[in-house]
Amino acid sequence: MLKKILFMSFLCCALTIPCLATNWQKVPSPPNKLNIHQVYIDTDSIRKNSNSAVFNIKYVFNDNSYDIMTIYMTYSRKVKPISFIECSPDDYLMKASPVNPAYTSLGKKNIVFSHIYDMIFGSI
Repeated sequence: MLKKILFMSFLCCALTIPCLATNWQKVPSPPNKLNIHQVYIDTDSIRKNSNSAVFNIKYVFNDNSYDIMTIYMTYSRKVKPISFIECSPDDYLMKASPVNPAYTSLGKKNIVFSHIYDMIFGSI
């Protein structure tokens, strides 16, 4: 029983770590098809090398709920989510969902990830 409690405590802590970010920088928002109000990237979470980067991104919706995703991006313009959590407007964790492990290509129509790609890999 104690092992289960420790495991659940660890899991809860691991899922809330992206919520503890302190340096959210606003990036251009996509067209408002999904009721997205603002998009932010945590500049403190960016870990990159010459081939790839991992970072946290936050989508704030019109009702002030938000999603935080950890994203893996490659220099060859491929993106895949690593983790996903959904939070309520009053900052409660609503759910943590599994993610699709497949890569998607970074198209020019995706202004959010295009801007982030330029921000991250433009300085190499």
